[in-house]
Formats: sequence, structure tokens, C-alpha cells
Amino acid sequence: MGCLFTCRGKEPSDVIEATLGRLAAGENLSQQEMAASIEAVMAGQLSDGQIGILLTALRAKGETAAEIAGAASVLRRHMTPIRT
Repeated sequence: MGCLFTCRGKEPSDVIEATLGRLAAGENLSQQEMAASIEAVMAGQLSDGQIGILLTALRAKGETAAEIAGAASVLRRHMTPIRT
């Protein structure tokens, strides 16, 4: 599902809720789906409640390597390097 949160003909809120529902049901996300989810968090597209559900559902089901890799790739793109 590479168009997560931007699928044509679907409202972003509908796609977000479907993704959160899948996680709550114990389903795994692909690396791309997780990256899109974290990108939505970083862009401010998810409410505090939705972020809480996302993180709690991931923890409850156990994060997969693909989910961690997807999240890490987005977080690396958004980080500010600290020069020491």
C-alpha cells in the first residue's frame, strides 16, 4: 500500500483509521506503510490520540524489523545533525 495517507479517492483520515485498525488487530505493516505512518506523524497529520494508538498498537503486537526500518528511515530524514 504505497499510497498510504494520499490514496486517490480516499480521505487521509479514512486511510489513517484503517491503518490504525489493522495494527490494533495485530497485523504487521510493510516498511513502506510504516514509513508513511511516521511521515504523517512528523508532518502533524495525526492527532495526539492517533499517535498514541499507533505506538501502543505497535508495542502490543511487537514491532517487526520492517516496521522499525521504515520508522528509522523517516526519522533519519527529519533529524538535525549535531556537530560535536
